[in-house]
This record gives sequence, structure tokens and C-alpha cells, in this order.
Amino acid sequence: LAFGSEEPVCTSGAMFVARGARTAARAAAAARPRRPAHRNMGGGEAYIIGGKEFSTEQVVGGVIAIYATLGVLASAGGGKKKAAPAPVADAAPAASGSVMSMMDDGFEAWAAAPANLKKWEDSVAEMK
Repeated sequence: LAFGSEEPVCTSGAMFVARGARTAARAAAAARPRRPAHRNMGGGEAYIIGGKEFSTEQVVGGVIAIYATLGVLASAGGGKKKAAPAPVADAAPAASGSVMSMMDDGFEAWAAAPANLKKWEDSVAEMK
């Protein structure tokens, strides 16, 4: 009996047969073609979405892209239109008289009124 063992030690050669079988199994496993390790760029998990495999970085990038697209679309349009500015009331007449010069600010708004345009045309005719 072996020290600390209840069973007798086999000295018949079965041990050598078992060792040979393990060696043969290791050799067969080494000869099989190996599949390369799947690397997820340091990420922990691979996510399967729609039957395709994505890494954590790809999923995060996709979510950021979706939110960025929504932000651009929201800021580009779809908001309430601003009310048109109120029409400019008749501008004050020029300091030299009741007719504005074409160079004065607000001349277009002032000349939009038919009565003011008539005054301007009359003043131009007087200059000739």
C-alpha cells in the first residue's frame, strides 16, 4: 500500500497506458486548426444586434451618432417661426423739409406711401 492511500498502487503498466493516452489527446488537440481569439478592442462584451456582433465602442459610437443627428435636426428647423416685424410707420420727414432724401435711413418705408412718393417726385421735378 502507498503511504496515505487505501487502494493498492498499480504497478502493472496501466499507468503508462493512461499517460500515453493523455499525451496522444494533447497531440491531437495541438494538430487541430485553431480559431483565432476574438478580440473586442479591450472591451469586455460583444453585443449582438440584428444578428451582427458589435463591440462596446461601436454601440456607444452609434448611440452618440443618433443623438447628434437628432440634435442637428432639432436645431436646423421645425421651430416656431418668428413673427414678421411690424410695418414701419411713416418715417419722420427730413430736417430740411417734408421730403426725405434717398440716402436717408427709412426712405424705402417712407416712399412706400403713395402720398409721400408723390411729394418726393414733385421735389425732384422742382430741382430740374
